[in-house]
Amino acid sequence: TFLSHIHPDPDSLGSMLGLAYLVQNVLGKEVRLTRDGLINRAENQAMVNLLEIELVPIEQVIWEEGDLAVMVDSQPKTGRHSLETLPLAVVIDHHDTPGKVRGIPFVDVRKSMGATCTLVVEYLREQNIEIPPRIATAMMYGMETELTGYPRHASSADEEAVLWLFPHADKELLSQ
Repeated sequence: TFLSHIHPDPDSLGSMLGLAYLVQNVLGKEVRLTRDGLINRAENQAMVNLLEIELVPIEQVIWEEGDLAVMVDSQPKTGRHSLETLPLAVVIDHHDTPGKVRGIPFVDVRKSMGATCTLVVEYLREQNIEIPPRIATAMMYGMETELTGYPRHASSADEEAVLWLFPHADKELLSQ
């Protein structure tokens, strides 16, 4: 189960989509993407609708034995979540807002990167996975919204990730 912060933004949505694609294709596991709170901004709603991103409200998730939570674009115990007790196994983020990550089996927080989508691109590239246009478009839009101005600036890793995504993205869909 992939989750993000309250009111997920394009970077968190793109990151969740990219990671879900990776997990499905490399590990063969079923995944579900969640949302914590509403998606209020019109451009974020457009992203969800145009890319047909299926999101389960986090409060409706029924946790079963063996389910694991992957927190994306956020960290636990930061006050940015409505649920604080989860079977958290993974945290992947780029924010400079340290949460409480002790005891979590896998943590990858890279404050030097401007977007969480950049980390996900690195994972996809390491696995040499061909990325479909829908996923590339979501991740590219997530990076575009995250890296346009203050307080974040693109790192060389962010620039490389954009260059890798660009040929795979649906430019017409991205413009919408």
